[in-house]
Order: sequence, then structure tokens, then C-alpha cells
Amino acid sequence: MSTLRLPIVYRDFRGKDLLNGHIDFQNANGQETGIVQSALGPKGKPVYAKTGTSSLEL
Repeated sequence: MSTLRLPIVYRDFRGKDLLNGHIDFQNANGQETGIVQSALGPKGKPVYAKTGTSSLEL
């Protein structure tokens, strides 16, 4: 039997409504599509798809 190891990164983002929270993480629920390109970048990571524009404010 072979073993598959996958690296995982967990992140916890603080919303702007919390002490020392980041303004890019609003305290809102919603959905936005098209934030990243459909293919991974050269380093195997997602690539932001909205260059020159910002994401929606929810």
C-alpha cells in the first residue's frame, strides 16, 4: 500500500470588525466568483484574476 502526503496550510483571517482585524476581510456573508484564474500559477498556487480591479464589497 502506498501513502499520499498532501501539504495543508490552515489560515485564520480576522475581520475588520475585530481588534487588529484586516480591512480586506469584511464581516459579511456572500459569494463571489472569478477571483482566481482557472489554472494554477507556475509555483502551483492560485493566481488572482482581477488585476486592476477590486473584489466585490459584500
